[in-house]
Amino acid sequence: REYTSLPHFTFAPVSEYPMLKVGGPAYSAPDVLFDPKGRELCASRSMSPFPPRKDGTRLNDPVSDRFYCSVFEEKYTFAIAQSEGEDATYASEFAILGFVEHLSHIQEKLTTTQDAARGIQRAFAKAHDKIMSKENVKATTQLLGGVFGRLKGEKENRWAFVACSVGHCKAFTIHKDKLNVVDITKNNFVIDYGAPQGALGPVDATGPNLSNMSLYYHTCTSNDIVVLTTRGIHNNLHPQKLGIKPSDLKMEASEWNELTSDEDKEILSTFMCDKMKEFCGIENGPVKPVSIVQNLLQSCYAITEAGRSALKRESDLSLEEFRKLDIPCYLDHCTAFSMTAACMGNPESYIKNRRKGSFCKETHEQRNREWEWKFFVPFDKDQEQFDMFAYLSEMSSSMESVINEATSVEVEDCFLNTNDCDIELRQKQKTPLQLELKCRMSSNDFTRIERWVHAGDVDLDGLQDSGKSSFLSSISNLLRHKAVDIRKINELTKNLGNFNPSKDIFVLKGLRRMISLENMGGKFNFEGSDLSIIQSNVTFSRLGDESDPLALQIVEVHSKNESSLLKFISELDLHERWDVCSYSEYIQTHLEKT
Repeated sequence: REYTSLPHFTFAPVSEYPMLKVGGPAYSAPDVLFDPKGRELCASRSMSPFPPRKDGTRLNDPVSDRFYCSVFEEKYTFAIAQSEGEDATYASEFAILGFVEHLSHIQEKLTTTQDAARGIQRAFAKAHDKIMSKENVKATTQLLGGVFGRLKGEKENRWAFVACSVGHCKAFTIHKDKLNVVDITKNNFVIDYGAPQGALGPVDATGPNLSNMSLYYHTCTSNDIVVLTTRGIHNNLHPQKLGIKPSDLKMEASEWNELTSDEDKEILSTFMCDKMKEFCGIENGPVKPVSIVQNLLQSCYAITEAGRSALKRESDLSLEEFRKLDIPCYLDHCTAFSMTAACMGNPESYIKNRRKGSFCKETHEQRNREWEWKFFVPFDKDQEQFDMFAYLSEMSSSMESVINEATSVEVEDCFLNTNDCDIELRQKQKTPLQLELKCRMSSNDFTRIERWVHAGDVDLDGLQDSGKSSFLSSISNLLRHKAVDIRKINELTKNLGNFNPSKDIFVLKGLRRMISLENMGGKFNFEGSDLSIIQSNVTFSRLGDESDPLALQIVEVHSKNESSLLKFISELDLHERWDVCSYSEYIQTHLEKT
C-alpha cells in the first residue's frame, strides 16, 4: 500500500524531543507510564508461557520480544518486534533501534499522516540494515511500528494510528464508547503457514521478505486504547490454534489452508476480535492499559495449560518436535503493549523545574556541578574537628579573602527515605513546596567520586488536589527521563506508596557555609572555577524521634569535571573517622539503623 493512498490529515504539533520513553521486555510486573495527573497512558508486559525445566531454563529461551515507545505531548511513536534464530534477541533489539533512530531523526517532519507513513516505511529499511550490520547474523525479525497521535483541529478529538508491518505482529483497537474491538492489522495472519510470511533480516541471503509488508491506518477517539501483540498472544485468538474447524464457523473453506474468500476472512476477523474482547475482560472491569495487558497475559497463560502439561511430561522435546503435537493452543513468547488516545499535556503544570522565585543563576551553576564527593564526621569532644576552610587557607593564603567573604546560613532540609542509595529526595527550607529529586548515575568505588544528576523538582503545591497517584507518577516520569532502571523506579514508587512521615523523614538542621572557587592558586595550581565547597555543622535525626539527634560535620565538594574533583581530593589526607558516602547512603547505614 502506497503512503499516498492514506487519508491526509495533520497531527497536532508536539515538541522535537519526547517527554518519556519506555522499552522492554518487562517481566515481573507491567511497566506503566502515567501522565502528570496520574492517569495511565500506556502499559506493557512480556512473559514466557513455557514451563521451567529441572535446570531452571525454559524451552525457546531467551524471550526475543522487544518493544519501544516515545511519548510526546499528543503523540506516540512505537515499535514491537519478535525474532527467530540463533541471534533472535540481537535481531529484535537492533530492528527496534534502527527503526527508532530513523524516526527520531525525522520527528519534526512527521506532521501529517502521509508524512508519517512515508517516514515509517523508510524506517523499516533502516531496521533491516541495522540487523544486517552484524556479520553473519542468524535471525529474522517480524516488526510492527508507527505513529499514534491526535489530529489537529478535530472537535471530536480524533486520533490517527499509522503503522507498517512485516510479519505477523498485530494491532487492535478497543473503542471504549462501544466496548468493541477492531483488528487494525486485519488479514496479516490468516492461517498458520508454519513460517512467517514476511520478515526483516537475512531471509533470502542478505535480503528481507516483504511479501506481506503493509501500511495500516485507523482513527480513534479520545480514550480509546490501541493494543500491540506478538504471536504468543494473538495466535491463541485464532480458531485454527484452538482446535476449531472452518465448518464450525460456517465458512466456505473446508480446511484452513483453503481460506481465501473475503467473507471467510471477515468471519475470522470477527472471531479473533470477539476472543480478544474476552481475553481483555473488557466487560468485566475498568478498561485501562494495565488491566488489558494483565488480563491478556493471564488469559494466554490459562489457555496454554495443555501445552505446558505436555512439556512437563516430555521435558526433552525440542521446539520443532513440540510444534508437531496436536494440542489446541499455541505456546510462544507473549508481549502486549497498550496505549491510550490521551494527551500527556505539559508536565510543567505539575513538575516545575524553574519555579518562580526558587530558580536562580547560583542554583543553575550548582546543579551543573554533577560530580560530588562528600564525607560525614560525628562530633567528638575529645578530638579536634577538621575544618576544610582552615585547611584551604593553610594551603593557599590567597584563599583567605574568598573564605572570609562566605557567610554561614541557617539550613533545615528534610530527606525522604527512598530505601535506595542511588536516589535522593530532598525538601529544602527555601522551597518547602518542592521536592528536589536526584539520581546517582555513576560511582567510583576507589575514589568514591560520584555523579549525581538533578532529575527535576516535584511541585507539591500543584499536586495538592491530585493525590498520591499524581505524586508517584511525577517521580516515575522524572526518573524515566533520566533512563533510570525501571525496576528501581517501580521499587521506589512502591516504597513511597507506603510512606510513613514519622519514620521516613529525616531532618538536617544547622549552619552551612559555601564557597565557589575561581582559582585555587598555591599548591592547587590548576583552574578550579567549576568547584564549590560546602561545609555544614548540623544535627541529623528522624522526624519525631525524641532521642538526641546526631551531631555531624558534613563536607561536600562539587565539580563540573571528574578530573578537577579527583585532583582536589588527592591533596587531602583522609581520616579514618571520615565516612565518605552520599546522603541516601548515610541515612541507610547510620540513621535508619538507629
